[in-house]
Amino acid sequence: MGRFLNRDNQRYAKFSTTKYFVDKTGMINRLLEKDDDEKFLCCSRPRRFGKSITAHMLVAYFSRGADSRSLFEPLRCVKDAVFLENLNKYDTIFMDIQAQFVQAADNDMNPGQYIRRNILGELQKEYPDLVNDSMSVSTALSVVHAATGSEFVIIFDEWDYPIRELAGNSRERLDYIEFLRMMFKNAEAQDYVRMAYLTGILPMVRAKGQSAVNNFDEYTMIDARDLGGDIGFVEAEVRELCERYGVSVDEMKRWYDGYDLGGVEVYNPLSVVRAVESGRFRQYWTETGTYEDIRSLIEHDFDGLKEAVIQMLSGNRIPVNDPLSSFLKYSKEALAAVLEGDQERVAGLVQKVHDDFISSIEYNDENSLSCTVMIALLASFAYYQRPVREFPCGKGFADLVYLPLPQCPQRPVIVVELKWNQSADTAIAQIREKRYPDSLKDYYGDIVLVGISYEKKAREHTCVIEYVER
Repeated sequence: MGRFLNRDNQRYAKFSTTKYFVDKTGMINRLLEKDDDEKFLCCSRPRRFGKSITAHMLVAYFSRGADSRSLFEPLRCVKDAVFLENLNKYDTIFMDIQAQFVQAADNDMNPGQYIRRNILGELQKEYPDLVNDSMSVSTALSVVHAATGSEFVIIFDEWDYPIRELAGNSRERLDYIEFLRMMFKNAEAQDYVRMAYLTGILPMVRAKGQSAVNNFDEYTMIDARDLGGDIGFVEAEVRELCERYGVSVDEMKRWYDGYDLGGVEVYNPLSVVRAVESGRFRQYWTETGTYEDIRSLIEHDFDGLKEAVIQMLSGNRIPVNDPLSSFLKYSKEALAAVLEGDQERVAGLVQKVHDDFISSIEYNDENSLSCTVMIALLASFAYYQRPVREFPCGKGFADLVYLPLPQCPQRPVIVVELKWNQSADTAIAQIREKRYPDSLKDYYGDIVLVGISYEKKAREHTCVIEYVER
């Protein structure tokens, strides 16, 4: 048993004994029914929808380092011949990609090299006569398969962290996409992979390098297909929880029955559990996750979801086909005001977007404020890459940096520093003191420095803008 190769089942075993556990093990049977050409799966869903728990469930089932027969015996999965034949029979690699990138940074290492070292190190321990540290991970898996016939189950949680958080041209992001390509698109992957399961927020097609991993079958909130009932809680499961703990089923349905996945009514697990636990109905999902998680849905308007997402953000019950012209107008005006240096107009529009569209955000820190600013500047996606949060600049990290798209080199870089219960002047002073512009010298054009603050007592936004000419 290792950290990454052939883990035990303790994580899922512990979860299965929790008070509000909902048995979703039927998903295993559905995955086992997949044909050989369907064994590469990317299952994306928003945060707080049980992605990591599902990943640990699959580790508990497939991992050769676990003995899970007694764990699954009382659960709802069908223990047929196929289920028992595959139970704990595979070398299983599990990795939380976000954790690996964070740990690599803590160790001052290239994340791609860090991931390779961790996986390869445990493969060497398991197969010392076959694997050496000069190999790539894909070569090691191929060699092991050729010599032993062993197939691998590969499970990556938060697979999309580098796609979400790193600039499109960053070396680490490009290296990671190449790593995925080598792992899953090389000629021998079809032989050594028993199943590859990637889970995260973004669907695979969101990656700029998506052609490198286009052999994955995608399951999303828009196209969940036969796994629709495995994404979140279905109505029967919610009803059972409500009846067990004396909570109103009708009220639960009124608050949280917000998803129809191919005819299956699905509830957000976190919201249901919190409501059952506390006996109170609130917008738990918006209070525990940031709006960055659903920004891509707004940006790309999958099947008209832009309107639906905006209505959820606003906290109002408005028909989803209501026009968004007013919001788009405000967003375009906000971007124009930033570029024109109209400080009062920027502050007023950020205030208006917060009040009119996303009033459910309760400011507690700069992170909450950043969600409002990113939504207020959604119009920037016509000319800019998605904003990079905590962009390393000079002697610190800028809260938000907007880099122009390659086809818009004449646009200035926008650097945004946010302050909560401090002045916007303080934000600008920090940009100057930590010399953020110095790190952006490789980008053409001018730089717009934007300081935005929110004063809790007065409930007001203020803004200071400065131009750095190049």
